Amino acid sequence: MVGVCGIGMAGVAYLLKKVGFTVSGCDAGQNRQAEWLAESGIPVDSPQSAEHIDTSVDWVVMTPAVSMDCPEIVKARQLGIPVSRRGEVLPALLGEGESVAVAGTHGKTTTATLVTQLLKAAGCDPSWCIGGESGPLDGVAGVGQGSAMIVEADESDGTLALYHPAVAVVTNIEFDHMEHFRSEEDFSACFAAFVNQTRRCVLFCADDERAARECAAVPHAVGYGFSEGATIRGIQSPVAGGSELRVQRDGVELGRLTIPIPGDHNAANALAAVGVCLELGMTFDAISEAMSAVSLPKRRFEVVAESNGVTVVSDYAHHPSEIAALVQTAKREHPGRVLAVFQPHRYSRTQALGPDFPAAFAGVDRLVLTPVYPASERPLAGGRVCDLYAEFATQGYASPLLATSLEQAWAYLRRELQQGDMLLVIGAGDVEQIGAWSAEEPGIGSQESGGGGGQPRLSDSSRLLEDESLGRRTTYGVGGTADIWIEVGGIKDLAEILRWRHAADVPFRVLGAGSNLLVSDLGVRGVVLRLTGEPFRGIRSEPGLTVVGSAVPLARLLDWAEKNSLTGIEFLEGVPGGVGGIVRMNGGAYGHEIRERLSWIRGLNPDGSECTLHASALEWGYRGCEALAEVVIVEVGLLLDPGCQGEIAAARRRIAGKRAWMRGLRCSGSVFRNPPGQYAGRIIENLGLKGRRIGGAHVYGRHGNFIVADRDATASDVLALIQQVQAAVYDETGIELVREVIFLE
Repeated sequence: MVGVCGIGMAGVAYLLKKVGFTVSGCDAGQNRQAEWLAESGIPVDSPQSAEHIDTSVDWVVMTPAVSMDCPEIVKARQLGIPVSRRGEVLPALLGEGESVAVAGTHGKTTTATLVTQLLKAAGCDPSWCIGGESGPLDGVAGVGQGSAMIVEADESDGTLALYHPAVAVVTNIEFDHMEHFRSEEDFSACFAAFVNQTRRCVLFCADDERAARECAAVPHAVGYGFSEGATIRGIQSPVAGGSELRVQRDGVELGRLTIPIPGDHNAANALAAVGVCLELGMTFDAISEAMSAVSLPKRRFEVVAESNGVTVVSDYAHHPSEIAALVQTAKREHPGRVLAVFQPHRYSRTQALGPDFPAAFAGVDRLVLTPVYPASERPLAGGRVCDLYAEFATQGYASPLLATSLEQAWAYLRRELQQGDMLLVIGAGDVEQIGAWSAEEPGIGSQESGGGGGQPRLSDSSRLLEDESLGRRTTYGVGGTADIWIEVGGIKDLAEILRWRHAADVPFRVLGAGSNLLVSDLGVRGVVLRLTGEPFRGIRSEPGLTVVGSAVPLARLLDWAEKNSLTGIEFLEGVPGGVGGIVRMNGGAYGHEIRERLSWIRGLNPDGSECTLHASALEWGYRGCEALAEVVIVEVGLLLDPGCQGEIAAARRRIAGKRAWMRGLRCSGSVFRNPPGQYAGRIIENLGLKGRRIGGAHVYGRHGNFIVADRDATASDVLALIQQVQAAVYDETGIELVREVIFLE
C-alpha cells in the first residue's frame, strides 16, 4: 500500500493507482482534488495525523509542500517505511516512452494543459499529470491509450534534475524557490541537468534570456517565441479575449492560429504547445483547429464571478513576473478600474523578491495585501507582509491597504466594488477563497452588497450616518469609515440599537474618545457607536460615591474631583480618553489602575438588557477585564477620598510635567503591553528600533513604545510598523509583544 501526503499529490496518486498500487492519501483539509480521488477509489483523510501511517503502508510519497516534521512523515520514518518525494516518483512513471515534460518558473501548468488538450482534440488519447485543473480534462491526471504522456515537471525541490523525457519544454528560467536553492546558480544548474538529459528535443522560449542561454546549445534544441531568432515564431495581433498569430517555422509560414485565451504570456505558452505537437506528429492544420477551443487551467485568469457589471478574476500568480503579466493582461482586457487583493506565498519568496513586487502591481487602481501564506514555512525576518508593505513605501509607490485576514479583505472589497470594476484575486495560497465568496455574493457591485439588516428606530436625540469617517475621531487621525455611525443621545436609543443589531446579527463597536485605538484603512463593518447624550456625560455625588457617565473625558473628571477636593485618581492626569474606555481597559499609570477606585459598573448587555456589575466580584487583568468585553458601559461608581485641593492640584501639575512631551503627538500612547518584569519601550530601544519608519509612521525617538503618525500617514503605515516592531522583537528575543492599542476593523 502507498500513502500519499500533501497538496499537489492527486495526479501521482491517481497514476500509482492505475499501475496497480493500493493508494490512500492525507492532507490538511478536503478539497476538489480529494473528492476527485475519492471518486477514483483513493480515500483521502484529513487533517494530517500520525494515525494514518501503520505497518500496512509500504511506501510514502510526499509533496514538497509537506515538511519533514509532518506527523505522517515522522511516523513513517520511525517505522522504517521508505519516503519518496513526488518529483522522484513522477519521472519514474514516465518510463522510456514518448514523454513530454514541461518545466519553467512560470507557465508550465498552462503549457502542459494546452498540449494535452490539443492532443486529445486530435484523437491522440495521451496520458497526463498536471498540477492544475481544467474543464476539458477529466481531472489533474489521466491514462490514455496513446503513446504520449505529458507531465508538469516541478523544479521547486530540485527533482527536475531527475527527469529524462523524450521532449522537454522550458518556458522560462527566473530565480524562485529560495526555500530550497541556495543561489541563482544552483537554480540554473537544476534546469541545465534537465535539458541535458532530454532524449530527443528541447523546446525553449527564445524570448527568455536565461532559458535561451541554458538551452540553445543543446543538440536538437528548438526556440519558440516572438523574437526574430525563434525557430517557431509567432507574429501576434492581439484581439479581445485572446490573440491571433501568424506562425512561422524557420521563416516558412505554417498558417494562422486563433488563441481564445488572453495575455502575451499565454500566446507564448500556446507557441510552446504548437512546437510540442508538431514534434509529436500533429499537422499544423489539426493544431490550428484544436487551438480555437482550448481553455486555461483553473486559477489562470479564471473569471469566477460576474455580477452587476463587476468581473472577478482568480489567478495563481505569486511571483513578480507572473503578477506583472497578469496586471498587463487585465488592463488590456478591461477598460475600467482594476482592483486587486494579493496574498504573498512563502516567507522565503517574499524576503528574497520583496523589492520586485511593487512595480509588478503598476496599473492596479487599489491593492489590498493580506498576510503571507506560509506553505509550511516558519516566519523569516524581512519576509512578512509588513516587510512587503514597507517596500511600497520605500520605493515611492502608492501605499496598498493592509488587511489582517482574508475575511477582512473581502468584507472591504465587497463594499468597495462598483459597476465596471475588475477584481484580481492573486496568489497561490488559500486567497482563492475570496473568489469563491465573490461567486456566492449576488449583490456584488450594488449598493446592497455588504449591507442588510435595515436601521434602528431612533429618537431625535441621536444621529445616524452611513460611511462616516472614523480616523478624524481618533488621536491617530487615520483610518477608514464605519458602515454605520451612530451618535447615541440616550439610554432608550442605546437599548433599541443593541436590540436591533442583536436581532439582525450586525457587528457593533463602541468608540469613546478614540485615544487608544487604530482604525483600519479598510474601515469597520457594522455599527460603530459613540455615546454623546447627557445621560452619558454627567458627574454627580452620591453618599460615599462619585457617579460618572462613561462619555465623560478624563480631563473633565479630574477637574471636577479637584474642585470638589476629592483625591485618588491623580495618576490619570494627562491620560487621553474617557471614563468608559479607561474602565474597559483597566487603564492606569505610575503603579495604579482604575479598578482600585471602582465600586460598580452599570451598562447594557449585547441584547439591550441592563446590568450592574460590582467591581470587587470581577476578575481584572492587566489592561482588561473579560466580563466587560461585550458590555456597553453607561456609568460607573467611583470611590474617591476627601483631600486637600492644593495638594491635589500640585500632584496633577507634577504628573502633567512628566507627560508634557506627549502633548500634540498623533499617537495612541503606549502601543504594547509591558511583558512581565520588563518594559516594552526599553526592549524596543535596546534593539535600535527608535526612529524606524514606514511611510508616514515612525517609532518615536523619545519613547520606544510610542508609534507616531505624521500628517500624511495612513493606518496601514502604522499597522505595518507595529507588525514590524513585533516581528523584530520576537526574532531577536523570543518575546511576543502584545498590542495594547485596539485595532478597529
